[in-house]
Order: sequence, then structure tokens, then C-alpha cells
Amino acid sequence: MKNCTLAAALFFLAATTLPAQSPAHNHLVKGDKQYDQGNYAAAENAYRQAPGDAQANFNAGNAAFQQGKFEPAVKYYEAALSRQQANKSTNPQQADTWFNLGNAYLRLGKYREAVGAYQKSLRLQSTLPHTKKNLQTPPNKLN
Repeated sequence: MKNCTLAAALFFLAATTLPAQSPAHNHLVKGDKQYDQGNYAAAENAYRQAPGDAQANFNAGNAAFQQGKFEPAVKYYEAALSRQQANKSTNPQQADTWFNLGNAYLRLGKYREAVGAYQKSLRLQSTLPHTKKNLQTPPNKLN
């Protein structure tokens, strides 16, 4: 009887003190599964359902980019940056977002904006080889 009471108390304690997974986390998991299967539209939709989450915005931008939806990708990346900066996210997270934003601008033919985004990415993390490469090619379009 004593063991049953102790077991019940421990179960109750664990159930009430373990953090519940956030709804944003659940949408991220759903989106990641769809993204990994190449279902980019479904992934974008899942990520959009996690409002206020920087990672969800970043991932939604990637899913939109994969569909060739570069304008929406820009908006998602900008929202991710806004949230990352508000949350004081680490530089590598912001550097990746600036890099992807630069790629979306490049696909839209917005070369000055692309250069600016790539430069901000490098300021945050100077060791990103893809960012350096994108700044070098095509120089006639990026300047």
C-alpha cells in the first residue's frame, strides 16, 4: 500500500512538473515531417500555424523558397529576424536567416538587397563559405 501511494505521488508530481510541449513545437514537428517528405506547401502551412515563433517563420521561409514563392519567403525571413532580434537569438541563427533572405532577394532580382543581407550575415558569422561565394558571383549583378 505504501509503495502504491509513493508511486501515485511520484506520477502526479512528474505529470504536474514536466513542461508540456508548446503548440508551436507541435506545428514545427508537423512541418518538419512534411518538409522532409518534400511536401513544401503542407510544411509551410504547418509552420504558419505557430505564430510568434522565430524558428517557424524561418522554416516557413525555407518551405516557401522551395516552392519558388520568393516574396512570401522574404516576409517569413523578415518576421524571423524581427523575432530573433527581440529574443536576442544567437548570431548563427540570425546569420542563417540573413543568408536565406539574401538568397530570396537574389531570386527576385533585388541585388542590392541581397548584398546587404549577405553582408549582415557575414558580420554575424564571418565563416560562412556560401555567403562569401554568393557575394562573389555574379559580381556584375550584385554591385
